[in-house]
Amino acid sequence: MSDEIQNEEYIDPNNICITRFRNYFEFETPQRINKTEEVTIFNCDIEANSLLFLVNEFKPHLRIFDSNGEELQFHGLPQKIRGELSAEELCILDEKYGPYKVVIDFPQHKPIGNNCFRTFTLKSQTEIPVSPGNASVLEIPLGNAEHTYSYVKKLEQYEMRIIAVVQTDDVQLYNLGINGKDGGSYDISGVKFEVSETETYYSVIARGKKEDWKVLLLIEYTLHQENRMWFNAGIWLAGITFFGNVLLLCRCPEQCLTILTTVNGIIITYLLITKGWLFESNLDKTVGLNILGWYLQYTRVYMIFIILLFLEVLIAILIGFLPGDLPRSFHILIEYNYILDTFI
Repeated sequence: MSDEIQNEEYIDPNNICITRFRNYFEFETPQRINKTEEVTIFNCDIEANSLLFLVNEFKPHLRIFDSNGEELQFHGLPQKIRGELSAEELCILDEKYGPYKVVIDFPQHKPIGNNCFRTFTLKSQTEIPVSPGNASVLEIPLGNAEHTYSYVKKLEQYEMRIIAVVQTDDVQLYNLGINGKDGGSYDISGVKFEVSETETYYSVIARGKKEDWKVLLLIEYTLHQENRMWFNAGIWLAGITFFGNVLLLCRCPEQCLTILTTVNGIIITYLLITKGWLFESNLDKTVGLNILGWYLQYTRVYMIFIILLFLEVLIAILIGFLPGDLPRSFHILIEYNYILDTFI
């Protein structure tokens, strides 16, 4: 970005009122989010072409657009202005406004007028951690504007379970409903909240400004029922096959080579194809299987069964190569130990 400011005068953040702040969260994947923030301000300061704006956090791939869609230049404080400030004044400025501030340059022919509204948009990308069994968290501060609107566009390949929670400055938590259920209107210390849901969006509206308050959107993912059927079927088939093969190895080791290798080959192929589908669809790190309180990724469960079934094939091959009646002797030994254990 250019280090020159179009106008030496810029509007101070203390002289504007943010009347509306709209957040749009559009997920590319469960981890990566395209974030759009639409800001409407009222200028109580002089007419100027530049605005010192507090972005509050580092925003990767940040781009800023005017209300007509024209992309705006932005940068840090120009060197000319910084050179006029002492080290102490610069330190005070950083303490007052924080490290994340930018000067936004508006067109010369379209300045921000005194006592006028202006809307501009910030677009950026962000990533949030995702793991099976744990909720992803989106934080929406309520200290920016008098009205804060937040919209989450749902991912088509998931069923998204969203819990909206208000966290106050004293770290008290208030639940605003789950996926629109028990949704509607809430009043918490004078701040009015509205929660709603459509087929494509989940929305939370906050009317009221509270410093150090935030809305936490807790997001959990599950597969659609038709997808869960395919993935769970693979686990059931692999489990039944594995334990059936153990029984076959114990009862009929001399006959197991052909049957076991054929069946295991089919099941392993099914598991590999389904595992590849999970990976290609970016579902492998997000959803999983809850086994007695342990939440395991489908891909890990699949890998365990693939290894176990492959080991069974190796055991069957080794038994098939044993000389003479050793496979039969192996079977008799298993039966003898079983009868002995039963007798004892």
